Amino acid sequence: MKQEMIGQGTIVLLAAIIITAIVAGAAVYLMMPQAEEEEEEEPEESYTIGFVSRPYGGWCGWQDAFWLGFNMTCTEAGLQSIHLESRGETAEDQVEAGMRILTMGVDALIVAPWDSIGTIPIVEAAKARGIPVATCDGDIDSPDVAFYVAFNNYDAGVVTGEAMAEYIRDEVEPIGEVSGNILVYSEPAANLASWERGEGFRSVMEQYPDIMIDEHMPGTGERGEVMEDALSALRARDYVGTYSVSGNKACGVVDAMLTLGEDPTEYANFTIDAMPSVIEYMKDGYIQYAFDQPPQFYNAIAIYYLLQILEGEALPQIGDTITSDDITLPNPEISGAYFWSYSEYWEPIEVIEHFGHIQLRTNALAVTPEIASDDWLWGNMWAEYFE
Repeated sequence: MKQEMIGQGTIVLLAAIIITAIVAGAAVYLMMPQAEEEEEEEPEESYTIGFVSRPYGGWCGWQDAFWLGFNMTCTEAGLQSIHLESRGETAEDQVEAGMRILTMGVDALIVAPWDSIGTIPIVEAAKARGIPVATCDGDIDSPDVAFYVAFNNYDAGVVTGEAMAEYIRDEVEPIGEVSGNILVYSEPAANLASWERGEGFRSVMEQYPDIMIDEHMPGTGERGEVMEDALSALRARDYVGTYSVSGNKACGVVDAMLTLGEDPTEYANFTIDAMPSVIEYMKDGYIQYAFDQPPQFYNAIAIYYLLQILEGEALPQIGDTITSDDITLPNPEISGAYFWSYSEYWEPIEVIEHFGHIQLRTNALAVTPEIASDDWLWGNMWAEYFE
């Protein structure tokens, strides 16, 4: 009996010890510093930028620099991007693309319009959704556009016309005179950018009574169409020179000269845009001058200021001047050159009024045979990139 009582007491004692140890251990555990639970990091907010461009027939380099400026800037900045190219070369085609992209979750939109009037519905639809719209290369005639990024197309035509008149006077027989026929390839007023380039050029040549302008607008104005048209024009008349509102047209004219067995160096061939094919012909002496805009920077600048809008920041005002000190953007390397480094291409930017909204009017530069081989020219940079 006594042994049973001792056994039972021992069991009770052991149980008490175990319980005490458990309680004490729990107390010690609770008193020890605990590792903090890792909080899940919220992903940084990433905006989606949309881009609606007009179609370009065939590779000519300009659109590649223009598009890649958009894609590279979005990628380097950690932004989502959606790019739609309109299916055809009408305002209706571009409006259709614009309406589609507005349903795809974009926070802001860039439009490179084919037509300054016919694309207004894109801006109206975006405004109804609270989506800011910027235009690049060409503009839309609406005060609801947030801003427009481009160089001054009219002034580009003026500067090129003045340079061509000087070249004809100094280099083309009879020396000392500005006279003769000039073959011009331009586009209708619906394509505002190209039309302004033609208007600026004509405003200069009208000052010279002995200059006769023979203006052509074949089809879509792509290189092959221009070549076919120029074959007929060059057979029918003698010209002292040619002016093209875009580089692919200028190359089409030179193609026609070479096809006919003529020497392009005997003409004053002047154009806008120093795309890779223009630079190659310039190195051969076939094109003497290209007034060049900065296509790789247009979308980069537009994205910077669209982000300012999305973050609630104010845009520059009319009369302001913008330099590289005011804009910070990623600077990816392309073919051994750094994308954002050659700021002389685009700065200073002058802020002016256009169609009831602001235009960020970039700088531009004249490309001549003396600098045609420089690697910082976008035409050389992108030509190497696509090899």
